[in-house]
Amino acid sequence: MFGYFKRAWRGEARLWSVFWLLVVLGNMVAFKVVLYLEAVAVHHGILPSVQYIGKRGVPFLVPLYTPSEVFGFEFITYLPCSLICLRRNAKNTKTPLFESWARQSVGIITVLAALLFSLLFVGGGAMSPQPYF
Repeated sequence: MFGYFKRAWRGEARLWSVFWLLVVLGNMVAFKVVLYLEAVAVHHGILPSVQYIGKRGVPFLVPLYTPSEVFGFEFITYLPCSLICLRRNAKNTKTPLFESWARQSVGIITVLAALLFSLLFVGGGAMSPQPYF
């Protein structure tokens, strides 16, 4: 397993496997792991939360953290690593069109992630971090 990641980091893996396993599936798994860890932290009182009573009288916790903490961790850690692997393995395909597409998609995904992160989470938008009171 770690041999695959080493090969992908060095640029020795096939492009299709890097795209589907590391970029698509890997980012989904990383996002789910961060959400799960934050839910556990809310459940154990590490992160602040508010308890509400649902429609049927069932209490549930609503975390007071913002989406920037969820998306920010994934944007800063796993996404750049997976995009570097995609860029390094772009040459490992038989179709020149896929090589060009892989190189261009790295730039497009980077710009979109930076815009999303800066506009929604850092720039004072509706989802920007609020202080915990």
